[in-house]
Amino acid sequence: MSDEKTVVNIKPREISTIENKEITETNTKPDEYIVEDVNEDDETEEPITQNQSQITVINSIKTNWLSWLCIIIAIGVISSQNIPLGAFTFLLLMVFAYLTHRSAHDYKDIFNYKNIFTTIHHYHHENNNFFSHFSQMLLELTFPVIFAPLYYFYGTTFVDPWVVLLFVLFYSSVHNVNYAIFRVNNVHNLHHRHIHTNIGPDVCDIFFNSKHQSNTEVENTNHYIPNIILGTIVVLAVKYLYETNPIVKEKLPMIVIIFLLTSLSFLWIASVYLWWCSEKQKVYKLVSYYTNKYNNIINKIDLKNTTQN
Repeated sequence: MSDEKTVVNIKPREISTIENKEITETNTKPDEYIVEDVNEDDETEEPITQNQSQITVINSIKTNWLSWLCIIIAIGVISSQNIPLGAFTFLLLMVFAYLTHRSAHDYKDIFNYKNIFTTIHHYHHENNNFFSHFSQMLLELTFPVIFAPLYYFYGTTFVDPWVVLLFVLFYSSVHNVNYAIFRVNNVHNLHHRHIHTNIGPDVCDIFFNSKHQSNTEVENTNHYIPNIILGTIVVLAVKYLYETNPIVKEKLPMIVIIFLLTSLSFLWIASVYLWWCSEKQKVYKLVSYYTNKYNNIINKIDLKNTTQN
């Protein structure tokens, strides 16, 4: 009687992508603040489709001519004595805000982008709470401090300070109201999901080629218009009081300095604390890793001695 052997081929268990998605979905935050894992060293780009090839600066300006018209009128009214300087100031701040924001996420080869100076912004991306939004808002409102060195060394900032105020109010309100509260579209939401894209403003993303690949058209920025109008009203009111009221003219610079110093002090203390907490966790993980390795080696030695005895 011959023995029959049955051969069973067992295939390695495949991990389904559906299971991975289910695990991810159990830890989701509100859509506005989801941060997906991305390979920050991966510089591959998806092929540009025909629709994406139509996303150009010219098309953006054509689509959003009304919001650009409002910006031009606002600059003309606020800096009526030197409109070219006002326009230069607004465009300069748009580009500088984009590059500053982008540097907090990119350029890993140049410096460690997640550091003590950028930890507040990364905390904003990773958490949805009052402190996250409050600190990010302060970060945006203290933006004019970049001109302090120019004023200190040359006695001027070479920009229109009233247009600077307009831009700060406009930029911060669009981010914290239009995108965060009203969620006017999915453009900024995609930035929170994929931090290297849709950095904003949209026209800068188009120019610097950082639009998210899923966007097939330029952003409709007509939602900027209320922010521009309200910002212009606030700036004109403050400017009028400054130019007509001697007390306001005397006190306003000191109020601005106190606000900037207080806000920067708060942001610095918060940054140091958040950075220390992050570094402390890294140290704990490192210590735990080597402690486990040490324990495993000791256990192997003990087991070997026990076996020999």
